[in-house]
Amino acid sequence: MRSIASNLRLIKSVPRNHNAFRVFFLFGVLLSGCLPLTVRGSEPTSARAVARHTIAASTAAGGVGARPRFLKAFVVDDRLSALRSGPDEGAPVLHRLHLNRQVFLIESKNRGDSPYCRVAVSKRTRGWVHKAAVVVPGRAGDDAALLKLIKSTSDSVDRIVLCRMMGEHFKNSPLEKQALLVLGEEADRAAKTLSKRTNKRLTGLNPVALRAGLRDYYVNDSRLDRYSRLSVRLKYNEETGEYVYDGSAYSAIVKRFPQSDEAVIASQRLEKEREKLAHR
Repeated sequence: MRSIASNLRLIKSVPRNHNAFRVFFLFGVLLSGCLPLTVRGSEPTSARAVARHTIAASTAAGGVGARPRFLKAFVVDDRLSALRSGPDEGAPVLHRLHLNRQVFLIESKNRGDSPYCRVAVSKRTRGWVHKAAVVVPGRAGDDAALLKLIKSTSDSVDRIVLCRMMGEHFKNSPLEKQALLVLGEEADRAAKTLSKRTNKRLTGLNPVALRAGLRDYYVNDSRLDRYSRLSVRLKYNEETGEYVYDGSAYSAIVKRFPQSDEAVIASQRLEKEREKLAHR
């Protein structure tokens, strides 16, 4: 039997203008078994494939090769949201996470006895943050913790942000109606406060010297911007010279929780809002 090298030399010796003959000759050599054929599917399993299989098996079994589990979470207390380089109060602060910032808890890296948890802020940024600074949507007890924080927060804007977080991240929670009621109350309070401050600021303006109507200055006041970004709409009643909350949170309670005690309160406040807006 000729060797593989000699067969190849014979094929090369055929003139190039006899392509058909070269193809026919090569086909015959292959059939005769002189040149080994390698079929991809018949190759033995590679070491890399075995490694992948081992890692997958160990992952399923919860072994050393198990990948960490990432849980979506949100910052609810920026007083505790310092992102540190280690799970210790003395570790350097990388930066502070703002309210409602989305992070991912790295479960396998968290220590049960530590008040800090490992989080991924972005693809490149990792760190440790206090466990009480974040909540996980759907996790038992986190909706109650968020509601407790809502009721204890004194800052008007922060309270509205937290109330909206309850609606966005805990939509099926029975506590959402309470958060909506607090949201409506805070919006009513903001309307009264802004009415006083804006009236004090704009009182005494000479209408003749203005390039727009007085109402335009009220509805475009810069103090309304932060509430607008939070989807809290305050209407201006020109006759009474005050802002009035449109009652969206109260309407949501009546529509979604009609049999609740909160719905009774919400209905009464909606009626008051309608009366205020009727005098325009």
